Amino acid sequence: MKKAQFLHMIDGQIKNTEKNLEYWNLNKDDQEFLNKRVRELKSQREFVMKTYQDDEEVNES
Repeated sequence: MKKAQFLHMIDGQIKNTEKNLEYWNLNKDDQEFLNKRVRELKSQREFVMKTYQDDEEVNES
């Protein structure tokens, strides 16, 4: 998948996870799990931004 498509997908996952954190009354463990997931997604997004050129295919593994 191209870099822009991949970033769009990651941004959607981040947005949805953050909305879940705001909307649901989650226990502390669930909140920490989702916060960790957001950090992982943001880290992955940053890596892709630095590593791949705009027209380059992103290795999703």
